[in-house]
Amino acid sequence: MRLSGRKLLIATLMAISPQLTSCYLEVDEDPKDDETVVTEAYVPYELSNTHWCDNKQAYIPREYYSFYNCVEDGNSTWLLSKKAEESRGLTVFVYYMLTEDLGSEHSVNVEAFDNPRFAGNPVASVRVSGFYAKKPGDFSKTEIFLPQGTYYLRAYLANDEETVVPYSYEGMDLVGDKPVGLFGALSSPQTVLVKSKQEVSDLSPVNIYLDKLFKKPQSEETKANLRVMLDVQEGVFAPVGRDVLVRLYKTSDFAEEPVFEEKMASDNFLVQGRIGKAELVMTNLPIGSYLVFAFIDENGNGFFDESESSSTYSVDKEPKRVEIKAKRTETIAMKLEKPKSETPPSNPTNPATPTPTPVTK
Repeated sequence: MRLSGRKLLIATLMAISPQLTSCYLEVDEDPKDDETVVTEAYVPYELSNTHWCDNKQAYIPREYYSFYNCVEDGNSTWLLSKKAEESRGLTVFVYYMLTEDLGSEHSVNVEAFDNPRFAGNPVASVRVSGFYAKKPGDFSKTEIFLPQGTYYLRAYLANDEETVVPYSYEGMDLVGDKPVGLFGALSSPQTVLVKSKQEVSDLSPVNIYLDKLFKKPQSEETKANLRVMLDVQEGVFAPVGRDVLVRLYKTSDFAEEPVFEEKMASDNFLVQGRIGKAELVMTNLPIGSYLVFAFIDENGNGFFDESESSSTYSVDKEPKRVEIKAKRTETIAMKLEKPKSETPPSNPTNPATPTPTPVTK
């Protein structure tokens, strides 16, 4: 039967013990011939009230139509694997952790891959619009639907009309020029195991922190990176809403203008599970030999003051230069400490600072 180019969408519920699954039947006619194409797609019960994407090609290139179903509802769009007849919802909290105020007109993309390099196409994804990226701690809650298996998750910001620029770092395919984060540490992405409901009744939520920004330089890329592992001295508690600055210098005169400077939010030290620890990556650095100095700008004046926690990269208590070379990532560790006169007791009585409470929009 010809349908004159119209689409018929029938949604029914099928009881598949122990959970319900929605079955969408899409009937479409290819305008190039008289053959009617019928495809059947299983959609999780939680998405039974969604509808097919109005602008499917905006989310899926035509060559991948056979891999994904695209459904949307309100401010969320899901890409679901066509290979799976049953998927489970995994709750994901995405936190913005950079210092720049980027406003609220953003979409946050969460993608699940079957490999730790984030190579190829994601197994599934979700895009949520209206994400706040104004200050550290802004967050969004969403769900991604995955079949049983082991996955690696990443998230990044992107406006709907923008093309995502890939960025290669340490063998991983990440995103350039956009705030990006992944589940686990950048040095070792953490796995997410999705089991059946018979094995696990509820999946534990996942937190992803948008705490990296791999900037594409205007000039030729050096691909020379410096990864700084920061640790706060025991008994010292990082303030909320301040900057942590890492600077590279040619000489030991730190009053001079640094050759390069990178900053991150002090809130990164307050993430549960890694209290007092954070990681910062400086990318596409100028080639050379540098002294590295880091401090917490506790009073927010943009300058280093003697009372603030700081560190100069050293080996055996002697300042040591770091050689920055093309197409290499050097890794150093630094402990931010108070001046000797203000060193805290070894057994502080005040409790560890908790993760900042997200503000509901």
